[in-house]
Amino acid sequence: MGKEARSKGTFEERRSMAINEGRIKGGIMDKMQAQPQMQINPAETVPVVCSNCGGELWESVFHVGKFSKLAPSNRSGQDLNVKIETLVCYECGTELTNDKDPEVKEVKVQ
Repeated sequence: MGKEARSKGTFEERRSMAINEGRIKGGIMDKMQAQPQMQINPAETVPVVCSNCGGELWESVFHVGKFSKLAPSNRSGQDLNVKIETLVCYECGTELTNDKDPEVKEVKVQ
């Protein structure tokens, strides 16, 4: 599939089409997306500052973990790669953690 074909339509449209074609299953993602989305005004937010360098720009990266086919909760019978999204400081690469402020919650801004 070329870049042109992949970039057509919104994420939701492409995801829905992939589910309908049987390329992916709905599962947990459907449950997560069924939760109501908060409407947040970006002007009402406070910048998150890197504890290492003071930077305010963050980059989305992924940890990749192997989910063993032998794990009791893995019902697929196959080893699976699982990607876990996290944020790292754009300037120094320090990972953002909520250890210091447990009240911080991830919310998607629309």
